[in-house]
Amino acid sequence: MIYWKLIIFLCLTPLWLYCQDTTFVKKHFFNNPVRNVFNGPDGIYVKTGDGLYMLKEDLWILKGEVYTKKFVFFDKQFFESDYVPNNYLANIGSMKELIPQRALSEPTLARLENKLFVAVAGNLYEYFINTSFMHTFDGYSIRNIYFDKDISVISTYNGIFINDSLKAESPKYASGSFQKINDRYFLCSDLLFEMTEFGKFTQIDITDVNISGHFRKLLKWNNEVISLNTRSINIWNPEIGLLPLHRGDEYNDMEIVANKLIFCTSKGQVLQYSNKKFTTLCSIQTRIRDLYEYGEILYICSDAGLYTLEKLAPESLKKQNKLPNIVGVSMDFNKNLWIATEAGLYVQPEKEPNPITFIPNIEFKRAALTIYDDHVYAGSVQGIFIIDIFNVSKNFLPQYINEVDVGYGNILLYTVIFLLILSALVVSLVRHRKKIKNKVIVNTTKKNEETILTIDQMEQDIISQRIMTVEGLAEFYKTNSVQLNRILKSYNTTPENIKTDKVKTCQRAVKE
Repeated sequence: MIYWKLIIFLCLTPLWLYCQDTTFVKKHFFNNPVRNVFNGPDGIYVKTGDGLYMLKEDLWILKGEVYTKKFVFFDKQFFESDYVPNNYLANIGSMKELIPQRALSEPTLARLENKLFVAVAGNLYEYFINTSFMHTFDGYSIRNIYFDKDISVISTYNGIFINDSLKAESPKYASGSFQKINDRYFLCSDLLFEMTEFGKFTQIDITDVNISGHFRKLLKWNNEVISLNTRSINIWNPEIGLLPLHRGDEYNDMEIVANKLIFCTSKGQVLQYSNKKFTTLCSIQTRIRDLYEYGEILYICSDAGLYTLEKLAPESLKKQNKLPNIVGVSMDFNKNLWIATEAGLYVQPEKEPNPITFIPNIEFKRAALTIYDDHVYAGSVQGIFIIDIFNVSKNFLPQYINEVDVGYGNILLYTVIFLLILSALVVSLVRHRKKIKNKVIVNTTKKNEETILTIDQMEQDIISQRIMTVEGLAEFYKTNSVQLNRILKSYNTTPENIKTDKVKTCQRAVKE
C-alpha cells in the first residue's frame, strides 16, 4: 500500500529530484554505430548503421526489414526519421557521470524491467536500476525525519519542509529533532521553537542556553519535559526555564527505556537516571552517537562499532559489529536491522552474523533514520533514501543469505554423503598414483617425439626382443642409458631390476 506521504515525496516540485539507484553494467558492441534505442513490441530495439536489432534474451537479433533513414522508432508501428524528435530525446544530465565517454549527442533511452539502455554518440550502454529504493531531496543534507498521521516534517541544513514541500520561512535550517509533546509540535534547532501555526515556528525565549548548550531533542518523561542540550540534560518548565539534571559532558542522545531516562555522552558513557539517582550502565571509551531501543535490547551506536545492552544490565554489554562511525540504527517489521554510518547504509537480517552493504560510500546523518508505512527513510548528506522493506526482503537479501533450514538430520545425511564421496576420491587417487608409478615417459632421440611405456610393457619387450643389456634396452627405445636410468630411478627402480629375471628367461630361451 502506498501512503499519502510517499505520494507526496514522488510528486514534489523540481526542488526534490526523484531518481533510482543506477549502476553501469556493460557496453554493447555492434559492427556499425548505434543510432538510437527504443521500446518496441515485445522488448528493446536498437537501430544501427546496418539495420534494426531486437534484444532476445541476451542476444541482439538482426531483423529482416530494411530501413533507409538514420533512425527508427515505434509508435503503434515502426517508423523512420532523419532526426530524433524532441519527445524521443532523453535528458541524461543527471547520469552523465555513469556514461564512460564525453560526447552526449542525440541520447535516447529504453527500459525493460530493471535494465536501462542508453544510446548516445554512436554507442549503447546498459545499466541496472535498483528498484529497492528511491532517492529524494537530492542536494539537501538531512538532519531529521518526522512522521505521524497528521504531518510530515523533513528538517535539513537548508530549510524545514512540511507536508507537500511547504518550506518554513524561519528558521532557515535545522540542527536538531522535530517532536510532538502534549499535542504541541517543537523544533530543536540550536534554540527551541514551537510550531504555533501550520508551517510557522515561533522561538521560545530561554535565557540560559549559553550555559546549557544548544537544544537537540525533547522527550516527555513522568509528566515532565526533558531536554537534551549539547552541554546538559534538563527538565524544561515553560514557566521556570531549564532545571539541570546532569552537566559536565557533551551529550548526543537520550531515550526512555523501561520508564528510565537513558542518555549517552561523547566520552563513551551510557547513564541511567531513575529515582533521582544516576547509574553508569557502561563505558566503552569511544564517542557514542545514538541510542535505540527494540524489545528489551538497547542498541548503542558508536565510532568504534555497535554495542548492545539487554534489559539495561551492565554485565550484558556486547559488541555486535565493528562498523566505524555508526550514527543510527532501526529495526523493521521483518527484524532486519538497518545501520546508518558515515560511510554507507547497511542491513543485517535476523540471525545473520554480519551486516550487508546496501548503499555504500554515502554519509548518513544521526537522528535521520526512521521506519514508517513499510518503508525505511534514511537521511544523508545527499538527500533521503526511501527503501521498500518488502522489496528488500524478497529480492535483495536472498542474494546474500541462505534461507533454507536444513535441520540436524539433513546435516548428518549431508555429512555422510560428503564422507562417502571423499573416500571414493581418495581410493581413486591411490589407484591413479599406482598406475602412474608403473609408467615411464621416454624422450626419444627423434625431435618432438615421446614413447609412453609401462613397466609391464618393458618386461615383455625384454623377453620378446631378447634384450640382454641396459644399453640394448635404451637403444631399443631410441634413447640412452643415462636418461633411462634417471627416469626409472624416479619410480624407485632400475633397468637391472626390471630385466634380471627376464634376462635369465631370455638366456634359457637362447640356449634352447
